[in-house]
Amino acid sequence: MAEKNLAEATTATHEIPVKEMLDFEKPYDLIVSKLSDWIGKGMEVFPNFLAALMILAIFVFLSSIVGRLAHRVFEWEFHSKTTAGVLTMIIKLLIISLGLFSALAILGLHKTVISILAGAGIVGIVIGIGFQDIALNLGSGLILGVKKPFKMNDLIEVGGYFGYARKFHLINTAIETRDGHMVTIPNKLILQGPLINYCTTGMMRIKVKVGVSYGEDLEFVEQTIREAIEKLEFIAKGKPIDVFALEYGESSVNFSARYWIPFPHGGMGFREAEHAGILAIRKAFRERGITIPFPIRTLDFGIKGGKELSEEELKVIKADGKKKSA
Repeated sequence: MAEKNLAEATTATHEIPVKEMLDFEKPYDLIVSKLSDWIGKGMEVFPNFLAALMILAIFVFLSSIVGRLAHRVFEWEFHSKTTAGVLTMIIKLLIISLGLFSALAILGLHKTVISILAGAGIVGIVIGIGFQDIALNLGSGLILGVKKPFKMNDLIEVGGYFGYARKFHLINTAIETRDGHMVTIPNKLILQGPLINYCTTGMMRIKVKVGVSYGEDLEFVEQTIREAIEKLEFIAKGKPIDVFALEYGESSVNFSARYWIPFPHGGMGFREAEHAGILAIRKAFRERGITIPFPIRTLDFGIKGGKELSEEELKVIKADGKKKSA
């Protein structure tokens, strides 16, 4: 009897796990239930998902159209493909970002939008600190592109450098000096420092200095200089010619002649205009007998502690190297 009961217990013990292992109804029901829930929720979200995709596609298409138009406008306005390209990229990214945030809002992912904005802000701060100089130069380049204080081939002076603006980039500007050297200046220095543009007014004043002997009639000298400058064909019409006596020099009375030329489109460079003015004044002085004196030095040997020149023995060195007293 005991053996029969033990056999039945053993058979029952082995039969229970087999039935449980072969029972697939519970997992199946669980999977079907989950899939049904997901499909139901998907059907609820599907219209919003389609609407979000359509909104995003519309904004991408809109960014492409606006980008093309903006690139043409910026390139025409700034005369720089680099500046136009960067500004166009910024506009396109802003439009696409607006579309992305709108699509996420339609899907009800407001927290995701907030997280993205917060992350973008943190990344922006990190980039701004790490690339501060580049960011400053980039921002300065954008401002210079908008303000346009100079154009290509304008004669400018900035940061102690004087030359022609040849290349403009968002980070820096290249200037060709009078010696033919290309100097690259960061845009933040151009924006923050004083900038002189000699081509803004379309005129440039030329200054020429000259000295005459103390024995000359100064009014006659002034008239001669003025008439010599008036004969130059390239000077600007209607602009005054100024002639001033500046100072008493060591051996001359110094004058300054100032006259205007059309620049940079007058056909005459400022160095050529200075050269022509100097030659014209020199020629007029020769014709009227006005003397441009050589520097004069007066040697005084009779000062206290010195010797009279008559007390000194004059020694002459001959060609053979021998000294002879005079």
